[in-house]
Formats: sequence, C-alpha cells, structure tokens
Amino acid sequence: MIKHVLEDLSVVFSEIPDEITLAFNISNCLNHCVGCHSPYLKTDTGEELTSEKVSEYIEKNSGITCVCFMGEGNDQKALIDLAKYIKTTYPTLKLALYSGRQDVEEPIWDTFDYIKVGPYIESCGPLNSRTTNQRLYKKFGDVFEDITYRFWGESFKDHEKAEYIINPEKEEMIRKALERKKEKFGLEYCPCVLPKMHSDKTICPCENYRMTGKCHCGLYKK
Repeated sequence: MIKHVLEDLSVVFSEIPDEITLAFNISNCLNHCVGCHSPYLKTDTGEELTSEKVSEYIEKNSGITCVCFMGEGNDQKALIDLAKYIKTTYPTLKLALYSGRQDVEEPIWDTFDYIKVGPYIESCGPLNSRTTNQRLYKKFGDVFEDITYRFWGESFKDHEKAEYIINPEKEEMIRKALERKKEKFGLEYCPCVLPKMHSDKTICPCENYRMTGKCHCGLYKK
C-alpha cells in the first residue's frame, strides 16, 4: 500500500524542468535523511493512494504534463503498479520519482521518465546547489541522462569545459574499471553509471564532470 498526504497535493513547476507536475508527497519514507525538510513523511501518515484516487486528482488538474511521486514509501510493488496504471491510462503524461536512494532497481528505471537519486545530505545541499550529491536523470529513448544542471538556471552550453587533472590516488583503480567497461560495452563509459545510462555523454570524462568539475569516480579533479 502507498500512502500520501492529501493536504500536500499540489501542482508544481520547479521539481521537474519543463513539466507541469502533479506532486504526491508519499509517506512511510525509509531513508531517514538527517535534516530532511519533511520529517513527517517518515511516519505512517496520510491516506491510501489508489488508482481511483490518482485518476480523480489527474482529471481535476487538466493541463499537467507529469506526475511525480515525492518518495517511494515502503511498498515498491504497489508504487510501480500505480505508476504503470498511470502510464497505461494517461499515456501522454510523464512519470517522475524522487527516490532519495543512491541505487535503485531495474524495474524503477524501466517505469519512470525522470528519477532523482541520492539521499539528502545537508552539507551538500539540495538539487539547486552546485555542490549537491543528488542527481536528476531524464529518459531519452532507452538512455537516462543527468539533467541536474537545469536546477542551476543554466544550459550545458553555459558551462566552461573543465581541465582534466588526473588524481594519482585513484588513477590505477579507475583505469582498470574503464578497461572493464570498454571490454564489455565497447567504450570507456564512466564506471559510476549503470549500463542503462550509457551514452555519448557518459563516456569518460563524462558530461557531468565537464559541467560541474565534480568527478564521482575520483579520477579527475578540477
């Protein structure tokens, strides 16, 4: 069962770039991030979110382009079933998930069009902070691309190209990981990304590093 807080239900414009989003705050969050701005969502609060209720809210909010679950709750199967219901019943709507976990399973990647990953870490800041550890991915065909930079009010072309400075402490380990990627997939894709995210933008040095100067693998430093 998935529960949401009805009082929080709203149409938002900033959570998913370029989308008009109906956002459901999902309770029973299992992440327990320190400094969470909505700690009440850790509790068993709210009411059950059924397919009938989802349809009611969608049809009351004509003009939306996306439905976003702000959290996963504690029943992944129910969450995915609900998402699939939306996709089948309202095929023009995009689906988004604010996960809060660093690693999410294949069924989630298969179901959603936008996925936010990474726990909230107060010292790193939220998505609109350049130092954030969180990432928002958007599906383009069968590939997910990192669009976190959109929260910084810039497009990719606005970013300066980073200098590629090798971190000697990480070089040997990461080089071996890149060799394994090339052997298995034909190109040196970033060791930090899943195969579903492989694209010309995740070939090392990846677009994310060129945009932010932050290399998750630790091979490069700006």
